[in-house]
Amino acid sequence: MTLLGREAPELPAELLFSDTELRILGDYTRSRRRERPGRLADAVREIAILGGHLNRNTDPPPGHPLIGHGDTRLVTPVGKE
Repeated sequence: MTLLGREAPELPAELLFSDTELRILGDYTRSRRRERPGRLADAVREIAILGGHLNRNTDPPPGHPLIGHGDTRLVTPVGKE
């Protein structure tokens, strides 16, 4: 997910994420007053933010650990962490 998001950022997010995951991710981004992710790069960035990435302009691209933490938070039911 990390590398594909960097190499082919314009691909649709539906290639890697289910409809349910995209709906949850969209609700999360909307609650943070950001646009719903449509591109793969946007969805991967939002997953990284869930994992703890601060998304500052000077930050390097998120790596595998942050993506892994964010993906775990995306698929874990609330209250089960």
